[in-house]
Amino acid sequence: MGKSKHTLGPWRHGFSHSEHLAEITTEDNTKRLARVDCHTFEQCQADARLIAAAPELLDCLQHLVDNCIRNSDGSLNLGTYEITMMERVITKAEGKSK
Repeated sequence: MGKSKHTLGPWRHGFSHSEHLAEITTEDNTKRLARVDCHTFEQCQADARLIAAAPELLDCLQHLVDNCIRNSDGSLNLGTYEITMMERVITKAEGKSK
């Protein structure tokens, strides 16, 4: 895959100024990447988590495309590492904890 043009992750989210506003920043908090303004606090949290997880979701998909073995029918042969990686980033994006 080509070199990424987006700000490298990980990103994080935090809430500021009101309960319906979130900011997405670099993990070291040196660069604000986005502000999320929503109708409800729950929607704001969910949107911010998903945006903040975007770099890791992209990395996971790139890993799968670049490293998984294709079966004769064209489907991907996923190993334990790949499944664990997908579960981890999905859990982060959804704001769930294991």
